[in-house]
Amino acid sequence: MAARTKRFFSELDKRELLNDLKLCRDACIRTLAKAPIQGNVYKGAHRLINEVDTMAECLTGDRKHLHQKQHST
Repeated sequence: MAARTKRFFSELDKRELLNDLKLCRDACIRTLAKAPIQGNVYKGAHRLINEVDTMAECLTGDRKHLHQKQHST
């Protein structure tokens, strides 16, 4: 019988995942700017952004953690 190992999701794992999710979210936003509105690609990118935001909330407690920050004036 194989020995069981405990899984551990470290702070480094969390940061790496958030970075990858940010790249995915940014790609989806660029897609929304190009894809025909209400087409399948547009709808899929919109759903994926929603899921990325859900995952960001799971990891940080803040659904808007990956949203672009407004530039200050």
